[in-house]
Parts: sequence; structure tokens; C-alpha cells
Amino acid sequence: MSRNLFATRRRSGIALLVLALLVLVAPEAPAREMYACGQQVIGHGAPLSKLRRACGEPQRVVKLVNARGAGVGERWEYERGRSLVLFTLQGGRVVQIERIGG
Repeated sequence: MSRNLFATRRRSGIALLVLALLVLVAPEAPAREMYACGQQVIGHGAPLSKLRRACGEPQRVVKLVNARGAGVGERWEYERGRSLVLFTLQGGRVVQIERIGG
């Protein structure tokens, strides 16, 4: 009976080790991007109206097109001190937030 208990514990230990290795090697899930503009927090899925109200008009708007030239969204660019904050919009909502520099 103690032999069975040892085998069960050994299998459990191996299973935990495999699980731990999978967690370490698995690709990192993208974190929900968020950016604070004044008192408002803009996050993934925020409507364009909230972005405009919180952050104001961008310094630059870049139209995003696919390989055939059809519009697929916009990238709103804000200069914040020594960094650049890029909001990618599709369907009137924020789908990505990037910070460059600073």
C-alpha cells in the first residue's frame, strides 16, 4: 500500500512540474492596455468619444488602410512630454494602446 502511495505522489509531483514548466514557457497573454488622461482612464474598447473627451484632439491622426487601400481604422497620436502615446481605433473604439519613449 505504501508503494502505491509513493507512486501516486510521484505522479502528482511530475504533473505539477510539467504544469509549472508550461506556465513558464507559454506565451504571455497581452495585458489590457490602459492610459490615464487627466482624471479619466482610457482602456481597450473605450469609445472614440471618451478618448476625445479625456485626452483632447491628437497631434496627428493616421488613416490605417489594408493592402487594397480600404480604410480599416485610425491611429491617434499624442505627444506626452518625452513620449508618444498611440491609440489604434477600429469601428470607433480603442483596440490598442502603445507608449513609445519616455
